[in-house]
Amino acid sequence: MSYISVLFGWMPLPLELLCKGVVAIFSLIGAIRIITLIKNMIPFL
Repeated sequence: MSYISVLFGWMPLPLELLCKGVVAIFSLIGAIRIITLIKNMIPFL
């Protein structure tokens, strides 16, 4: 991950936080989709 920090080292801090927030949101959406899929496959959950 250090090379990413060097690559984005010139970025302002808010932009870096925004990028991390977008990644976190997509990860959360992916997790919710996986949980929904499991619940649809196993109705008694």
